[in-house]
Amino acid sequence: MVETICFRTQARTIDHLGREQIADCPTAISELWKNAYDAYARQVDLHIFNGDPVTVALVDNGHGMNQHEFVEKWLVLGTQSKAENSETPECDRNGLSHRVKQGQKGIGRLSSAFLGPLLLVLSKRRADDYVAALIDWRLFENPFLFLQDIEIPVVSFTHKMDILGQLPLMFEQLLGNVRGNKLDASRDARVLQAWEKFEDLEKRAGSPQTTRTAIERTSTETVFDESHFRTWPVWQGDCECGTAMFVSDVQRELALQIIPRVQADQDPVVEQAQEDFIRTLSAFIDPYAEKREDDAEFSYRVMGWDKGSCQMILSSEEREVDYASLMDLEHVVEGCVDDKGVFRGRVKAFGQWVDKECVVRPVIKISENVRSQIGPFSLKIATYERELPNSTFTREQHARLDALCEKYAGFMIHRDGLRVMPYGRHDNDYFGIEERRGKNAGRAFWATRNMFGGLSLSRAENPNLKDKAGREGLIQNVALKNLREIVTHIFESTADHYFGRNSSLRQTEIPKIREEWSLKEAQEQNRKRKGKVNRALRTQLKTYEPRLDALFEEAESATNELGEGDLAFGQGTERTVDKLREQAGALDEELKDIRLIGSPRALPETVRERYQNYVDKYAQSRDLVRRLLDTAQEGMKRLSPESAEDLVKKAIALNKGQLTKRMNHWVRDAASLLNSEISRLKEHVEKRHRDYERALNPILDKIDSGILSATDALPAFDRVKEDIDLENEAFFDPYISALRSLQESIDLESLAAFGMEDSSELRREVERLNALAQLGITVEILGHELEGLDETITRELRRLPDDYRDNASIKVIKQSHQQLTDHLRFLSPLKLSGQSESRWISGRDISEYIDRFFGGFFECNEIKIEVSEKFKAFRLFAVPGKIFPVFINLVNNARYWVCRGDVEQRIIRLDVKDNKVLVSDNGPGVERRDVRQLFTLFFTRKTYGGRGVGLYLCRANLSVSGHKIEYLTDDKQKLLPGANFVIEFKGAEYGE
Repeated sequence: MVETICFRTQARTIDHLGREQIADCPTAISELWKNAYDAYARQVDLHIFNGDPVTVALVDNGHGMNQHEFVEKWLVLGTQSKAENSETPECDRNGLSHRVKQGQKGIGRLSSAFLGPLLLVLSKRRADDYVAALIDWRLFENPFLFLQDIEIPVVSFTHKMDILGQLPLMFEQLLGNVRGNKLDASRDARVLQAWEKFEDLEKRAGSPQTTRTAIERTSTETVFDESHFRTWPVWQGDCECGTAMFVSDVQRELALQIIPRVQADQDPVVEQAQEDFIRTLSAFIDPYAEKREDDAEFSYRVMGWDKGSCQMILSSEEREVDYASLMDLEHVVEGCVDDKGVFRGRVKAFGQWVDKECVVRPVIKISENVRSQIGPFSLKIATYERELPNSTFTREQHARLDALCEKYAGFMIHRDGLRVMPYGRHDNDYFGIEERRGKNAGRAFWATRNMFGGLSLSRAENPNLKDKAGREGLIQNVALKNLREIVTHIFESTADHYFGRNSSLRQTEIPKIREEWSLKEAQEQNRKRKGKVNRALRTQLKTYEPRLDALFEEAESATNELGEGDLAFGQGTERTVDKLREQAGALDEELKDIRLIGSPRALPETVRERYQNYVDKYAQSRDLVRRLLDTAQEGMKRLSPESAEDLVKKAIALNKGQLTKRMNHWVRDAASLLNSEISRLKEHVEKRHRDYERALNPILDKIDSGILSATDALPAFDRVKEDIDLENEAFFDPYISALRSLQESIDLESLAAFGMEDSSELRREVERLNALAQLGITVEILGHELEGLDETITRELRRLPDDYRDNASIKVIKQSHQQLTDHLRFLSPLKLSGQSESRWISGRDISEYIDRFFGGFFECNEIKIEVSEKFKAFRLFAVPGKIFPVFINLVNNARYWVCRGDVEQRIIRLDVKDNKVLVSDNGPGVERRDVRQLFTLFFTRKTYGGRGVGLYLCRANLSVSGHKIEYLTDDKQKLLPGANFVIEFKGAEYGE
C-alpha cells in the first residue's frame, strides 16, 4: 500500500534560512531596510541604546500591518505576494509613486534574528488596531523541536499604552515554548523532551550555559519601555502607520557602534567594525545616481543613545561622496552598456574631459538565450592619482580624498537604487580589480581602495541577475559571468587608453602636472615661509619692544651724562673708562639679542608701521651705543694704563666672554631642536610601520577566507611595499638633502627667502607693468576721444555770430577751452601710438615747457621756481615725449609737497651739479623708511590726487635710454632741505 507523507519541518529550518544566511550586521540591517522600502516608508531609523543589555529599535513609517496581515504574511515564509510580485495598492503607498519590490524570497524579515535573540515587533495600519508579537530566535536553534510546536505570542490592542500591560503576558506565553503551557499535554511533552535532549547535547559539548537557561534569563531581565518606543514615529503621533522592531541583547558588532570615536581609534577591532558598518550602510541608497525629484522619498539614519543623549552615527543625508563630487575627480568613466554588451560614454582623464566618445565593445559573445542574457545597465567609476605630485588636486584636497577612501571607496552594485551586497566591500573582489593590479599595478591602474562608483541596474531589465538565498551576492549563472566579463574589459580598456602606464595621455600629461605641482608646492612653501616670518616678526616685536625702549632710555641717559662728565672734556680715570666700556659693551650685546631676524619685503599693514618704528629706534639706539663705545675707546687711548698687556688681555677676555655667552645660547636652541626632530622621526617611522600593516590587512583577510592563495598574494605584498616605499622616499629624501645642505653650511633659509622673494618681486613687477599697460591704453583712448571733441568745440566756436563773440561768458569758455587744448598737447607724449623722433633738448626748453604747462599756478600759490644758468645750458639728444613728462612729474610732486611744508617761502630749484641734473624743493622731504619703495608703482603718500604712478614712469622712461634717476639721501649733497632728485643723463652735454 502506498502512503502519502508530508514533509515535516524542524524549527531549526528558520535558523538556517535566517541567522545563518547573514554574513554580518550591516547586511542584516540592509535587508530589514529593504522591507521598510517595500512597505513604502519614507524614513527608516536604527536606534542603538547603550545599557545592559544593549537594545536596538528599527522603526519606519511604512504602511504597517494589522493582525491578519501579520499572521497570514509576516509569519508565513515565501509569501505569495513576493512570488507573484504583486503591486501594492495605491492606498498603501503613502502618496508615493510605484516602487519595485526589493524582496524576492519572502525571508528577509528573518534577518532580524542576526541582530539579537529577542525581538518585539509592533505594527499599525492606518485605521486599524496595533499588533504586537514577541519572538526569541533561540527557540529555532533546538534541533529536536518541530516548527509547528513553537508558538509566537501575538496581541492586538487599540491604545498604544496597552502594550505595557500586554508585555508581561507575552513573555509568559513565550516561556511556554521551553516549559510548556499546560494547554496541550502532548505538545508540552514534546517540548519538554526536546529541551532535555538539547540541554544534554549542550552539556556534553561543554557549553557554559544552556540555551533554555539563556531564554528564561532574557525573558525575566529584558525590559522594553517607553524610551525605546518613543523612537517610533507612530508612537509619537507623527504618522498613522508603520512598523517597529525592538531587539534585546544585540550582537557585539552592533554594540560597538556606540563606542565614541576617540576610544574606537585606540582599539583596532572596534575601529574596523565601525568602518565596515559605515562603509556598507552609507551607500545603501545609490549615492552616485543623478539627482531626481524623488530622491527625498526614502532616507535612513543610525543613531546611538547613551544616558539620554543622542549621537548621529550615519545618515543618508550626510553622504560625503555623491554624483557631483564623483564628476569632480581627476579620472572619470561614465556611460551605459546596452543589451549587446557595448559601452558608450564619456571619459575624464587628468582633470580634463576627453572630446571623443568612449566606446568599448565586448570581447566575448553575449548569449541571446532569454534565461542567460543581460540587459542594459549604467556605469560610473572615478578615481584620482595616488601620488600627490601626479595629481591636479591640492595637498588639502588630496588628503581629504584619502580620508574619504577609508570610508567610501569600492566598486558597488545598486539595483533599482538600493545596494546589492557584498559588492564594494573591502573583502570582495568579484570583478578582479585588485587581482589584476597585483599582477601589474601600472597597467591595471584601477584600485578598489581609492576608487568610487559602481554599476546601476534594474530588476525589470536584468531578471536573470538574482539574489542568492543568503542575500550575499548574485547567483552565479551565465548572465552574471557575462556581466563580469563586460565590466572587467571596460576596466582594462579604459586603463590602457586613458589612465594606465600604456596610455599616451599619461606620458604627455604627467610631466606637465608634475611641473605645475612643483611650482604650486614652491608657492605654497613660500606662503608658509612668509606666514612663518610674519608670525615670528610679531612675536619678536612683542618681546623686543619693551627691551628696546629700556635700552634706548639707558643709552640716552648714559649719553647725556657723558656730555656733562669728565670724559666730555677729555678727562676721566681708568675706573671711569672701564665702567663706561663695560656698560657700552653690555648695551651692545643687548642690541644684538634684540635684532630682528630677516628683512621682509611685504608686511601686513598692521605690522608695517610697528616694524618701521622699531627699525628706526633700533638705529638710533645703535648710534647712541656706538658713541658710548667710541668715547670709551678714546678715553682708553688718553690714559696711561699700568700695563698695556693687561689692558689687551682684559679686552680679549671681555669679548670672548660675550661671544661664548651667545654661542652657548645658540647651541642650547640647536640641541633642543635636534632632540625634538629625533623624537618626531621615531614617531614617523612607527606610523609608517602601522600604515604598512594596515595596507596588508585586506590581503591577509583574503588569504584567511580562501579568496586568495598565498602564492597569488606575493605580487600584492610587493605592490604594497612599493607604494609605502615611494611615500617614505618622498618624505626622507628632501629631509636628508636638507640636512646635508646644513652640514655643508648652506643657508637654506636665506636661499629660500632669496629665491621666493625674487620670484615674488618679479611677479609683482609683471602685475605692475600689466596695470601700466592698461593705463597707457586708457590714456590712448581718452586722448583720441578728447582730440575729436576738441576739434568739434573749436569748429563750433568759430561759427558763433559776431554778436556773441564779445559776450563775457563766451570769452571765459574760449579761454578755458584754450587751456584744455594746451594740456591735451602736453599729454601727447604719453600716447603709445605714432612715431617719436629724437632731437636736441636743452634745459632752457625744459624750463619753458614747465612754465607753459603750469601757467600761472606758481604765482597763485606763491611758489618760486629757480632755474640755474647751468641747467639752462645743458642739453641732450632724446625723444621729447620721454624727457618732458619726467620733469613735469618731478615738479608737480615738488609743487604738492612745498604747499604742505611749514616754510616762509616755497622754492623749487632746477640745477646741475657734478654733471648731474638736480630737482630740489624745500618741502618736508621723503621719510627715510619710504626711500626704498619711492619708485615703486602705485606707492604714494599723498592724501589726495596721488596714484603712485609718476615716479615709476620717470624711472621707466629714463631707463629705456640708459639714464638714471635716484633720490638723494646725503644731506650734504642736497641743494634744498626737502626732496632732492638727481638725474644722470647718458650722453648729455654740459656748458662751461
